[in-house]
Amino acid sequence: MENNTNSFDEKKKKKLTIVVVAMLVCIIACIIVAGMMFGITLARYVTGGTDTNKNLTVAKWGVTTEVSSALNVVSNQYVVNGKIAPDTEGYIDVKIKCPGTEVAVDYEVKIGDITASGGATVPDSLGVDRVVPRTDNDTTADTSKDGTALTPVTPADASYSNGVYVGLIPLQSGAAFAADFEFVVRIYFVWENDETQNTADTALGNNPPTLTFTLNVGAKQHIPSDDTSGS
Repeated sequence: MENNTNSFDEKKKKKLTIVVVAMLVCIIACIIVAGMMFGITLARYVTGGTDTNKNLTVAKWGVTTEVSSALNVVSNQYVVNGKIAPDTEGYIDVKIKCPGTEVAVDYEVKIGDITASGGATVPDSLGVDRVVPRTDNDTTADTSKDGTALTPVTPADASYSNGVYVGLIPLQSGAAFAADFEFVVRIYFVWENDETQNTADTALGNNPPTLTFTLNVGAKQHIPSDDTSGS
């Protein structure tokens, strides 16, 4: 009798175990199905994002231009100072000032034709001879402060075409331009002595006209993809 009771209890325990296991399997299956249907995932380590404000600093632009008020005639002991005549030359300085500017600068100088007052004829021997870009404030000679000769640009060069001269002012060692920085473009006018033009030159000298030309100076930020800077 006792053996029958034990056997019955064991069968009952086995059935209960089977039922529990079946229920666990069903629960796990339900979790998996729910995860697939509703995107339920197991937990993981996370760190929440933090909003941080950062500043973008705009580079300074402080470029201005200035043109000397009169033609500076190169010293000639045979012509009165400040006057131009055959076999003399003079220059006008265009200053491009960049105090504190933090970008490289493209510049453009448009040089108009020379005209004479009273309808007088301007001789072919009078005109722009060369342009000398100057990289420092020393405007006393066509050399830099260290004595290096500056390279003149003539109307035959690619950077000077049809009366328009273009160039680039690079940053100084990657830093902003100094407060007193000036880039000077010196434009030389020459009246060559042409013996075949003596009559025309004399007519100008007998009734000296006012000679006039226009200068237009512009500057813009240098963009590397630009090919208009002459660099």
